[in-house]
Amino acid sequence: MPQKQSLHMVKQESKIDCPSIPPMSTKDTCDCTIPDPIKNEDRSLKKMENHPNHENTVKACGEFRFAIEEFRATATSLNPITDKVTTHSYQIMYGIFLNSMRGKKIKFLEIGLGCNMGYGPGASAQLWKTYLHKDSEIWFADYDDLCVQKYSEQLKNMNIKTLIGSQDNIETLNSWIQKSGGNFDVIVDDGGHQNTQIKISFDNLWPTIKKGGFYFIEDMHMAYDDFRTQNRLENGLTVPDHIFQWTRSLLVGGDKPIDLQSIFCQYEACVLKKTD
Repeated sequence: MPQKQSLHMVKQESKIDCPSIPPMSTKDTCDCTIPDPIKNEDRSLKKMENHPNHENTVKACGEFRFAIEEFRATATSLNPITDKVTTHSYQIMYGIFLNSMRGKKIKFLEIGLGCNMGYGPGASAQLWKTYLHKDSEIWFADYDDLCVQKYSEQLKNMNIKTLIGSQDNIETLNSWIQKSGGNFDVIVDDGGHQNTQIKISFDNLWPTIKKGGFYFIEDMHMAYDDFRTQNRLENGLTVPDHIFQWTRSLLVGGDKPIDLQSIFCQYEACVLKKTD
């Protein structure tokens, strides 16, 4: 009903005063007929309702909503609650893209244990351990050696494996791949958020993603803050700039990461999917 009222207001406010031109027929030559947006909307809805895929579309939308809410509910049931669903709204991308993986064992890596978070490290670790299949292989990487050692027993009890080192160091990344064996279904970058860190990690870890896997990058907005803008990539570009270019390449052709199938971006974050 509110939408109908809004469209009605638009209709009332869209009147056009035609110039005074003698009509050549029963219809003015300036053709000032304004389509009725309400009728047009009704026609569009009827077309959608009569479309053979309408039922499937509605069903899919409902499933997405349920999956998003289920992820958020899982996260908020834990203590502490990860900022993925409080400060941020990452339940959207995780709910949509990871829900289909919950029924099977997967291999998962997140960069960033949360050692610098006010509520302490391990909130995301608890979430993934609860949300993913119980037999999933979960890895966490962090640069803070002392923090990882301090919480190693807690993580070990959760059957979570750890990697240590800076994510912008290629030798370190290679050691992560060697120790873990690579071949991940999912990688989440919630690390230092600097452009060089994100890009170097992506360039070296994307090849380790399985076909059909996902690479999530959180806190993309940080690429533009005052400190990190001094840490731009070649030609002054940011990681979001590269993602914009890759999106264009998906649409019209051009350079992009090998086997990149799709990109989904939401507020502050993006997920890249590998070709099946």
